[in-house]
Amino acid sequence: MNIELMQNYQKEFLQFYRSQGKSENSLKCYRLDFRCFNDYLSHRADILEKKSLFDQAMTQEFEGHLGIKYQNINSIRRKLQTLRLFFDFLIKKEIVSENPIKTIHSAPKVLYPPKLHTLEEIEHVYLYLIHKMTNASSAKEKLQYSRNLIIFLIIFYAGPSVSILGELKKQDILRGNFLNSNGENLFQLRLLLHPKRRDAYSIPLPKELEIKLTHYQEILDQEMNKDQFFFEELFFNSNAYKLISGGLSPRGLEDIFHKMSEILKLEMTPKSLRQTCILRWIALGIEQTTIKEWLGVAPSYSLILYQNVFELNQETCNKLKSFNI
Repeated sequence: MNIELMQNYQKEFLQFYRSQGKSENSLKCYRLDFRCFNDYLSHRADILEKKSLFDQAMTQEFEGHLGIKYQNINSIRRKLQTLRLFFDFLIKKEIVSENPIKTIHSAPKVLYPPKLHTLEEIEHVYLYLIHKMTNASSAKEKLQYSRNLIIFLIIFYAGPSVSILGELKKQDILRGNFLNSNGENLFQLRLLLHPKRRDAYSIPLPKELEIKLTHYQEILDQEMNKDQFFFEELFFNSNAYKLISGGLSPRGLEDIFHKMSEILKLEMTPKSLRQTCILRWIALGIEQTTIKEWLGVAPSYSLILYQNVFELNQETCNKLKSFNI
């Protein structure tokens, strides 16, 4: 099996899992893992040409290659898991008769403790975005920083994953009377989420966020009218001159945080901000069943790592409750 044929099967694999509802973030990871695998194969083409299939010996050699190239155990585990799925896919297509990756016993997954951002870091980012938005040199720049501010606040308060956040529609911001935790019918601002594997659900947002959301949507509407470019997504891609597309990819969201973190000299990602959101929920005394509901995870999902971080950093977590916008 030459490299070109292997790559064609990889494309079929990606198309199959897209049809099964895999998120674009997962598909991106598969592509990156295949790229690493194909890079290895390109340097071992001499051996591969002498063999009809990727065999056990090459599997062990590839595992050793990963061990040299990557120090993060979880990265190695993920790349091997992608290949396990890929060869299972080839078995179903009757291309191969056995999965050479099945015999590899990967190291157990390393569970890193959740990241906790301090109140000072949260306020630093918030004030930076407010400043950049207020002092923007153009309407497009003002819109971009307003977008970044809303993204930051939504993750901090509601903790959606990047795969869901980038696909939010304007109509997913709900305004109206909803029952609160005490059973009272009060005006609330809520975020409606549409995960791939369960029914839609909503998460309450602080009422104070409504003014900033309304302002953002107003200037977004103005720029769409100016460019005569319309879309339903809440967020967007643009350059300094025009809107390019509705929605934001996980990579696009991560790039926003990467650039901001470099400027502010801190390490913040959408994931670390989401983890801080969960720790804030714990500090607020929200029940674990509700937290799991808001995260869109199974009831069996364990929050023990978050509970451990909270117990070790109660004062820092509790301070997050005082953040005001």
